[in-house]
Amino acid sequence: MRGTRSVGITLLFWVAGAVYTIAGAYLSVEFGLTTPRYKFDGVKQGIPRSGGTLNYLQYVFTWPAYRHRTVLLITCVFATAYIVLGNMAGNCLIFGIRTLEAANRPVTNSAVRGIAVAAATFACAFHAFSRRGGIWLGNAFALIKVLMLLMMILVGICAWGGAFATKIYANENLAVEHSFSEPASDSYGYVKAFLAMIFAWSGFDQSNYVSDSKNSQDSNSLLRCSGRSEDPGRNFQEALPLESRP
Repeated sequence: MRGTRSVGITLLFWVAGAVYTIAGAYLSVEFGLTTPRYKFDGVKQGIPRSGGTLNYLQYVFTWPAYRHRTVLLITCVFATAYIVLGNMAGNCLIFGIRTLEAANRPVTNSAVRGIAVAAATFACAFHAFSRRGGIWLGNAFALIKVLMLLMMILVGICAWGGAFATKIYANENLAVEHSFSEPASDSYGYVKAFLAMIFAWSGFDQSNYVSDSKNSQDSNSLLRCSGRSEDPGRNFQEALPLESRP
């Protein structure tokens, strides 16, 4: 809403996100079940492997490579994108800004960076010393996030029904004559709003990163649903071509 200034356009963006998610989920299922393909018992068939997107890119773009099926250019490009464009640093900076705002303290560059470095260090150290603890911590944050989203939905419905002594804007905002009135004229706002919506819909491909974990049908069923692995290093190792595995 902040980027589009229009209820109607925002709702259309959410519909587009739903289409994007359904298409992406089908694509992830297709790749997860059929790629990569190797000969097994004399028959070339899809053999699910952990690694997700990296695994599929390495299977499709096998050239150029330093050696055959090892040190692929696409692997280097993928790793560079994760390092340069990764969202961990951005999330830590936003956490620092929001923490200072919540504490009603001045948002200074040094304070934000200090909190961001502390948050990143805590997260990395927590996962380094306790893999199981890291999984439980991530699942706890995910549960809190879902509960917050449900609370926002329920509070909105209650406000629409007149449960609070406030002016009801829902009927006015959702009216056809008002939904598309006075939209934003800045293209940057639309792009930012669309990317925020895509980020909210993302996550449908997470289970592909642990496709061949041991006992995935029983003890790791919850792990597969949450898209988290007991050993992140193992996932990256298994995404490498067979010839380059240690």
